Amino acid sequence: MIFAVPHHTGRDEAAAEHPGADYFDLEEYIEHKIGMSIPDIVADSPWRYRVIEEEALRDLVVMSEITGSDRIVRLGPDTLSNPECVRLISSLYQPHDAPR
Repeated sequence: MIFAVPHHTGRDEAAAEHPGADYFDLEEYIEHKIGMSIPDIVADSPWRYRVIEEEALRDLVVMSEITGSDRIVRLGPDTLSNPECVRLISSLYQPHDAPR
């Protein structure tokens, strides 16, 4: 399961709320994956950054599902202004197996 936490949430606070879950900072993950700083990516293309942000969040969700491990994902300060990220995060908290 993914636990999406706001950008202002510290690592220790998030770990205390979700013991045993691996911690990922979405912005650090993006910088590592792309090999550029967030400001440089945004300066190059704000639109491209939004696409990269959504893909990175999806990567972390899929890795969690494949491994069956819980992950804390610290969102970027503007992640919730990205409609695709909001859609993805919202889908994580829907009852997928609810009886019909």
